[in-house]
Amino acid sequence: MPWLQETLKASHLSPSALIFQFREIDAVRHLNQAASICRQMKQANFKVGISNFGIAINPAKTIEMIAADFIKIDRMIAEKLEKGPEGKTDFQKLMGAMTGTGVNTIVPFVERASIIPTLWQQGVQYIQGHYIKKPSPDMDFDFSEGT
Repeated sequence: MPWLQETLKASHLSPSALIFQFREIDAVRHLNQAASICRQMKQANFKVGISNFGIAINPAKTIEMIAADFIKIDRMIAEKLEKGPEGKTDFQKLMGAMTGTGVNTIVPFVERASIIPTLWQQGVQYIQGHYIKKPSPDMDFDFSEGT
C-alpha cells in the first residue's frame, strides 16, 4: 500500500480517480484478505469494485464484509434478466439485498431497451452494453439524434 500511495502521489493523480476491481469469487475465497485490502484502500481514498457479482451463495454477506463502492453484476444475471420473468425475479431479489448498502450498481451487457425500466426501478446507477450502438473503430455516434 505504501508503494501504491507513493506511485500515485508521484503521478499527481487523485486516489479517487482509480477504482480497483476484483472478482466476487476471489473475494469470497479470500474473504478476510479482501476485506482487509478494501479497508486499507478506502482509508487511502481509493475506490473498490467487485465484478462478476451476484453468483456467490450469499452476495449480501460479501458486501457486508467487503465495503465496496461498486458492484458489477455478473453477465449471466444480466442475460437472464433479458430472457424472462424468472430472471427478473432473481434480479429483484439480488437488488433487494443491496438496499441500504450505499453500493453503486453497474449492470453490463444491456442489449435491449426492454430491461431498462426494470434496472431503473431497482435502483441501478450505471449500465454498460450495446443498447445504444455496437462498438465501432470510429467515434461516429451522433449524440444529437433524437433531440
